[in-house]
Amino acid sequence: MAMPQGMVVLKEVVQRIQQGLQRSCDWFARLGGDEFAVVLPQTDIAGASIVAEKLRRAVAATPIRLGTCESPYNHQHRGERAGRYR
Repeated sequence: MAMPQGMVVLKEVVQRIQQGLQRSCDWFARLGGDEFAVVLPQTDIAGASIVAEKLRRAVAATPIRLGTCESPYNHQHRGERAGRYR
């Protein structure tokens, strides 16, 4: 993916994650590439799992359009496409 297109995808993913975090104390950061960390203070593992699934669905829900093409980052994580994360 060319750099300008990659930035379009990153900005859209960031927006979707921001919209999915409801509490002012929750935050996230980009670790590098397409990796993000989400910090959910005072949240147990069950609550974190719910938020993680909500964020995953928000990112995967709608294809990210790149001009006339769709991003390959819609609907599935690319590792799932390759069968690595089962």
